Amino acid sequence: MIYLQLALILAFSLLFFFFAIAYALIGLKSFVTGAPPVPSPKKEIKAALRAVGLEKGDSFYDLGSGTGRVVLLAEKHGANSTGVEFSRLVSFISKINLGIRRSKSKIIRADFLNMDLSDADVVYIYGSIRLMERLEEKIKKESLHLKVVSYCFRFPNLKPIKKIKTPLKKSVFVYKI
Repeated sequence: MIYLQLALILAFSLLFFFFAIAYALIGLKSFVTGAPPVPSPKKEIKAALRAVGLEKGDSFYDLGSGTGRVVLLAEKHGANSTGVEFSRLVSFISKINLGIRRSKSKIIRADFLNMDLSDADVVYIYGSIRLMERLEEKIKKESLHLKVVSYCFRFPNLKPIKKIKTPLKKSVFVYKI
């Protein structure tokens, strides 16, 4: 009996250690590439989606979609929702998350700075100052016409059409480009 308990403790310890190392590596890689893996709180996502005026049938992209929370909430608003996630592990977890919920949304494993966003009506991002600079460059270079809703961070040279305070007193910036 004691050996079984020790084996279980060892197994769970190794599993925890594996996930801790995986999360640290994801965080390190994400930090180097532009944004750490920080989820948007659900209340904040809802406020952001209301602020941008997401409508049924809108083509919605969550750039840096993590586990797919924003993608799922946008789908509930009637949007054709797509998550874009750079990390292999996180995009895999996201696909499982959407599958469990029988979601019609999709997750694409890609660097959104190198993908075509010309069919997007609305884009959501919770990035960083550096990512906002790079996304602004992409939008200008490709002459994209869309709405962008950004949680906490603003574009350096574009003026938002709307700025709201969320329930947690963070800022959401809405841009029409």
